[in-house]
Amino acid sequence: MIKMITAFTTEADIAEVAIKDIHRKIDASRLKAHTAAIIECHAEFVDTGVMEAVCKSLPFETVGITCSLPAVTGTSSQLALTVTVLTSDECEFKVLSFEADEASKVAENCYETALKFAEGGRTPALVLSYVSFMSFVSGDVLVNSFSKGLPGVPVFGSLPITDEADYSRSFTIHNGKHTEIGAVYVGIYGNIKPTFKCSSLRTGTVYRTSGLIEKAEQTYIYTIDGMNALDYVVAKGIATHETYENVILQPLVLTYSDGSVIMRNCLNIDTEKRAIVLSGDAHPGAVVDFALIKAEDIRASAAEIANEIAYITKEASVVLLYSCATRLWQLGTATTDEINIISEKLGKKAYSFAYSGGEIYPVSVDGKYINTFQNNNLCVCII
Repeated sequence: MIKMITAFTTEADIAEVAIKDIHRKIDASRLKAHTAAIIECHAEFVDTGVMEAVCKSLPFETVGITCSLPAVTGTSSQLALTVTVLTSDECEFKVLSFEADEASKVAENCYETALKFAEGGRTPALVLSYVSFMSFVSGDVLVNSFSKGLPGVPVFGSLPITDEADYSRSFTIHNGKHTEIGAVYVGIYGNIKPTFKCSSLRTGTVYRTSGLIEKAEQTYIYTIDGMNALDYVVAKGIATHETYENVILQPLVLTYSDGSVIMRNCLNIDTEKRAIVLSGDAHPGAVVDFALIKAEDIRASAAEIANEIAYITKEASVVLLYSCATRLWQLGTATTDEINIISEKLGKKAYSFAYSGGEIYPVSVDGKYINTFQNNNLCVCII
């Protein structure tokens, strides 16, 4: 069994105050033989040194990300730092991380790190994954590279996110150190049977148009319905030649010939190549829809999954939730609506929540896990 303890502070300037806030909730006498913790915080806590000071004050390894609106049971704030402690006598935690010299090396590093989790003939029952957000590196590549080195093991987690328009200062965290190009993982070894739930925005979403992707490579969509991607969005009224930027952060739905459907976000545009740049891979032959998502879609999908997990979590000791940052932006000024819906349903149950730069989510197919990179979803891991 794994016990979960959460702590929260909004003190981003004075490290001593933040440390007291955190330690007030984490009683050392409640810790078991094996412990690790997840840190989730606004990037300002990195800038001021408070995140590092909090991590160094804790007597166990810490991993995590910068994020938007971190929350734990009963409380949330845009400018906050949360600590989610996982502690157990029966389960063991193995933490591995790396920092790469350049983005092109991250996928290889993910694979090499995955191999280390199986050393000694032991395989983790679950891996929690926190991989850097790099706007020109596909999230699919990072997830698939790790999974190749540790096949069949479910991987759940999140990419970091920031307030910056260019996604800079999106950090992964390990024991107080932070990096923009790297990853940190927690392998959980023991007799656990995690449950995974995911609520997407596909149901009920209104689509602007449908087109066939004819040329695409990794995260780049080059041509749709015989036009270059930027001309296509103008022709369909999604943007104008003067406002290509309207496409950025636009949710896209990709439907493949095998019936599989996946959501992606547009992260950037490349005017030189006349291409749309996505958060994950796109392949020729897929039908692409540009989605119109409303705040009520977010609230409805949050309520749907909250109702579902409220029953499951009655016997669970760990509840981790990651929601795509696009969902937060679609809520407009009602930024706390989604977390309020979840908090109301879960009540006093211990949970940890954060908005994500991309969700890492395991899908069970014929009894085997396939780890996927997601967007626009609310993903949950229950242990």
